[in-house]
Amino acid sequence: MPARSKHLSSSRLRYFCEPSQFKFKSTAELKPLSEVIGQERAVAAIDLGVNIKNFGFNIFAVGPVGAGRTSTIKEAVQKCARDMACPHDWCYVNNFFHPDQPVAIRLKAGMGKLLVQMMSSFISQLSTDIPNVVRSEDYQKQRQEIIDTSQRAQNERLAKLEQRVRDKGFGLKKITAGLIMVPLADGKPLTTQQIEALPAKEREKMEQQGRKLQEELNEELTAIQKLEYEAKKKLDEHQRRFMGPVVQHPLERIREEFRDHKEVLEYLKSVEEDLLNNVDKFFPESEERQPPSPGSHSVGYFGRYHVNLIVDNSKTRGAPVIVETNPTYNNLVGRIDRIPQMGTLVTDFSMIRSGSLHRANGGFLIIEASQLFQSPMAWQALKRSLKNRSLVITDLSEEFSHISVKTLEPEPIPLDVKIIIIGNNYMYNVLLMGDEEFKKLFKIKADFSLEMELTAKNILNYAGYIAKQCQLENLLHLTPDAVGRVVEYGTELVGNQTKLSTRFTEIRDLLVESNYWATKAGHEFIEREDIQRAFSQKKFRLNKYETRLREMIEEGTIFINTTGEKVGEVNGLAYLDFRDYVMGKPARITAKTFLGQGGVIAIDREAKMSGSLHNKGILTLSGYLNGHFGVDKQLSMSASITFEQSYE
Repeated sequence: MPARSKHLSSSRLRYFCEPSQFKFKSTAELKPLSEVIGQERAVAAIDLGVNIKNFGFNIFAVGPVGAGRTSTIKEAVQKCARDMACPHDWCYVNNFFHPDQPVAIRLKAGMGKLLVQMMSSFISQLSTDIPNVVRSEDYQKQRQEIIDTSQRAQNERLAKLEQRVRDKGFGLKKITAGLIMVPLADGKPLTTQQIEALPAKEREKMEQQGRKLQEELNEELTAIQKLEYEAKKKLDEHQRRFMGPVVQHPLERIREEFRDHKEVLEYLKSVEEDLLNNVDKFFPESEERQPPSPGSHSVGYFGRYHVNLIVDNSKTRGAPVIVETNPTYNNLVGRIDRIPQMGTLVTDFSMIRSGSLHRANGGFLIIEASQLFQSPMAWQALKRSLKNRSLVITDLSEEFSHISVKTLEPEPIPLDVKIIIIGNNYMYNVLLMGDEEFKKLFKIKADFSLEMELTAKNILNYAGYIAKQCQLENLLHLTPDAVGRVVEYGTELVGNQTKLSTRFTEIRDLLVESNYWATKAGHEFIEREDIQRAFSQKKFRLNKYETRLREMIEEGTIFINTTGEKVGEVNGLAYLDFRDYVMGKPARITAKTFLGQGGVIAIDREAKMSGSLHNKGILTLSGYLNGHFGVDKQLSMSASITFEQSYE
């Protein structure tokens, strides 16, 4: 049954919001809106995603720009994060046994900063105490006694050995490799020629005697080496006896502070052992040497004992919420810096830098999809970290280079983070169809809508949102009439008198511009006329093309007849959307019919000047004509149809 036409008055062409429904004089009297409105479906999905702790329940939010995706997600996530436990601090420290494999240490929030401070103070104290002990009279005296005692014992054994060797016609000669025996004649060493000139029996006797003495020499040298080893052992014991209190007493204070952290206690044990084994490396000839600051490249041995704090949650309340605006590979998973030194690039554990995944560990990480997929390897690194539930810092060059370069291999850090990616439906569908791992890692889809129902409750929520923006942006507050005009604009954005727009970015921009004109006019509040002026000024800025088009119609350059009637000619209106401005473009549509069997010929389509919607309309028109007039017999007609003066 064909629909009956209805008379539509001009007053019904747009929605009018009655200001009398508002019971306030200005939005200053309203409580700022604290909840998200118009996104019940998306908020329910986000709430589900952030509260399910199982693997793979990360969130991919879809929706158009301006629908409040980022602000809604941040508000929902921050609300949940406030009630969660604060995550741990993370440090990297030197691995004294394998320096290319730094050790990761987990600490309670705030304890990482304390460890850095206490270790820095400890190192500074050592830089003063160790040289003072070494310069002390007791240390030097006892050390020298050990050296002298050992030297005397060695000299006595060597003197007795030399005398026994000389009594049997041999002497000892010192060379680089040690001591060797040489035969003597009249107290002088024999040359090779002299030895070869001796009679065979005498030479053979000399060789036998030499072999016997060599065995004695080897035994004595072994004894002397044992004396040297014992002297070195005594020197080490002497050094530990003097340096032990210097090292152990400050470390005890640190141990006491971190008695509940097993990893720190193990690290401190390694520090103590390394210090006592390498005390002599802390005081070179120059007495002006100073320890480097934490984070700088390690100079000598002082830097070995600094702590590299890569995640500091000392000021974090609840779980962290990190918004990564530049999600490159290094910004996500961290990096290892290098500095030039003597013509090459060097690094150590103090140059490990954290990424946003480290800082968001135990909380939430929000990423823009458009930025994520612009960075090479960032998506792959994110998926790998989520699948393995651990963070591995690797050099990006290793992902592409075919040459193996020696670098650091930091200990992986366990990962427990909720990822929220903000994108659009196109990106979501591409990933869903093209990446088999995507569905396993992002099980929650949060779909943002551009509209909500026009109800009394939502109108009041609009007013609360306006009050909130006035407070946040430091704007003048709005009168009820002005609020009504903003609500009307919300229906205009949707193009439906029963709906309100959720494109709150547009609403906020309107408030800011209206505030400018209200301030310029000296108004106490933003009034309806200020909002209307903001509209008219925005239109003036953007309607250059529309104005020029109107001028061309008025001057007759573009033919548009608005009076009379003509067969085969009608006025049409093309809808043009420039993203920041929409307008209607008048056009004259003409049709000609003539004998033939060509059917409907769309001149614009044949000239490749039409789009898919236009082509579909022409084909629909052809189908209608054939279905209505060509049921019993074939139509013998041809017709052309075109939008006149469409040259672009």
